[in-house]
Amino acid sequence: RAQPPAPEPPPPTPVIQPGGQASLSPFPSTLRTPSTSTELPEIHAASALLADLDTGQVLFDLDRNERRPIASVTKIMTALLVVERADLTDIVTVTEDAASGQVSGISGLGLVAGERIRVDELLYALLLQSANDAAVALAEHVSGSVSAFVDDMNARAEQLGMTRTMFTSPNGLDDTGYSSAADLVRLTRAAYRSPGFASVVATRFHTVESLDAEPRIVQNRNVLLWLYPGAIGVKTGFTSPAGFCLVGAAQQGDERLVAVVLGAPGEPFTAAATLLNYGFDAFERRTLLREGERLDDVDVGGRS
Repeated sequence: RAQPPAPEPPPPTPVIQPGGQASLSPFPSTLRTPSTSTELPEIHAASALLADLDTGQVLFDLDRNERRPIASVTKIMTALLVVERADLTDIVTVTEDAASGQVSGISGLGLVAGERIRVDELLYALLLQSANDAAVALAEHVSGSVSAFVDDMNARAEQLGMTRTMFTSPNGLDDTGYSSAADLVRLTRAAYRSPGFASVVATRFHTVESLDAEPRIVQNRNVLLWLYPGAIGVKTGFTSPAGFCLVGAAQQGDERLVAVVLGAPGEPFTAAATLLNYGFDAFERRTLLREGERLDDVDVGGRS
């Protein structure tokens, strides 16, 4: 698969440090995938999973049910609740608790108390720049408080059958919450069925407009959008306990695959690309039976 250096690799993403100064967080400009993509890949991560995004069929499994901290991959659930329960044109007034100075972590939009900003703009900040302050602002808007929103996250997870998941924050900074690669496939499939999610996570850059602040440009931290042909999403994450985490999705023709990499020791993009290559090259989709068709009877142990 096409894995030479990209003609225009993604520019380094500016990361806002707690003191307010910006530093550059370099991302890889090439993917180091194996030359043969039809052989079972060797993935260096705590757990990983490759599945068909539309059917959920599993194509590769590495400890898919292991409970792991997932860092900012948590924000997929935050986004799902937002698109399901909020009007994207609603205006959010940022509270003191949601202002960037009160929210820990190095990823933020720089929200200030009293600032008015639309839900859809916060959604771009949440999913592209992984803005932790945007996560808090959206949680308060949807459920009235962060604690109530976390309850809603866990209730939605239960509805989706995410039996090895517990959320304790809307942004994943806590590292006390956890999920599994298998549960994250369930979540991602549900998110792609919700209106608006797919277009946001496929966006490389977005200018966030606010009613009370200058426009802010956010860049997607998922470099698969630059480096992997057909990449369509989804979300990155990192904390020291979680390691490098990624849910990545790609489409070729009418086939869509999703790769989950959790607890990688270094950048997770190569591992995800390796899995996606394996899925597209080593498998062939065939129709075995159509709805309404009947198979012949088979005798098993003397019984029909």
